[in-house]
Amino acid sequence: MRTFRFRWLGWCCILFLFYCSPRNPHRILVWHSMRPAEAKVLRQALGRFEKSHPGWEFRELYYQNETARTNFMISALGGSGPELFWGASDNIGPFMEMGVIQPLEGFFSPAFLDSFISEPIPACIWMNGHLWQIADRVGNHL
Repeated sequence: MRTFRFRWLGWCCILFLFYCSPRNPHRILVWHSMRPAEAKVLRQALGRFEKSHPGWEFRELYYQNETARTNFMISALGGSGPELFWGASDNIGPFMEMGVIQPLEGFFSPAFLDSFISEPIPACIWMNGHLWQIADRVGNHL
């Protein structure tokens, strides 16, 4: 029993040091709740992007919808979490209210944003004068 406690304490210390260590500023982590076929496409795209951007690391991590929401809120409030979050659009409101996401309009040119559909349902979701989401699909696809 005593050995178990020391091993457990040792693992806790290792995890603590790992999570408290500075993050690689050249790493992009994407949390998502994509289906397996979609996740495969994401991994392929990240692999191509990584090859064209030497010195950068691109990774993805799957979470189920509700787990992703909860984990993101906890992580973001703690100052960690992913650089990109792909998930259900109903996450935007809580994330915005908590101040754990930033508006997107500063990252993209107006011409790029204008290339997305706006009818019958806009792909770019604006609220309070800021862009909070660019949908990759519009509809009920649960």
